[in-house]
This record gives sequence, structure tokens and C-alpha cells, in this order.
Amino acid sequence: MNAIEKAIGQHLAGMTNCPPIAWPNKDFTPNGTYIEFRHAPNERRDDTIDAAGAYQIGLVLLTVVSAKDVFTTAANDTAARLWTAFPKVCDLRRRRNRLDLRSS
Repeated sequence: MNAIEKAIGQHLAGMTNCPPIAWPNKDFTPNGTYIEFRHAPNERRDDTIDAAGAYQIGLVLLTVVSAKDVFTTAANDTAARLWTAFPKVCDLRRRRNRLDLRSS
């Protein structure tokens, strides 16, 4: 687990009533609503001469999964709470009775 994943995990752990989180390469047995964490880092870049401006762009995907054959209310409520937990980087959009949590 890298520093970005640890920081996001700590932030999620601070959420009230945060459901369990399924981390990559960790054993997990789902039991009801949970969050699936995916992190796809991209290339590291540094466009400065003195190598002082390094940054890395990537994708973090938090998927809220609910139990089979239940309404999506719990998943939608959890997605909305994720949005409030990351107000500076998230944009919540409602489309056709579905909530999309997107990076802005």
C-alpha cells in the first residue's frame, strides 16, 4: 500500500459509519454494503529543470457495492457520504436514478 492509498484509507476510516473497504490484494469477504478501492497510478512527471516539481496523476475509484436483490438506497447514501468526505476533489452527479462520483 503506497502513501496515497494509506492517506485515503485513513480519511475513509474517519467517516461516520463507513462500510468495510475491499483493498486490492487483501482478503475480503463481502457482507452487505461495502466500498471497493481501486488505485491506478500513472506516470510520474517533473517538468522542472531542478527536479523540484514532481507530480503523479492517476485514478482513484471508490465503488460502493450493495448486496444482491436489495434497493440501491444504501449504496447511494454511502456514495453521497463519500462525496462529502472528499469535497475538494469530487463532483457528485445524478443521472437516470444513478449517482456518479467523479473527480473534478
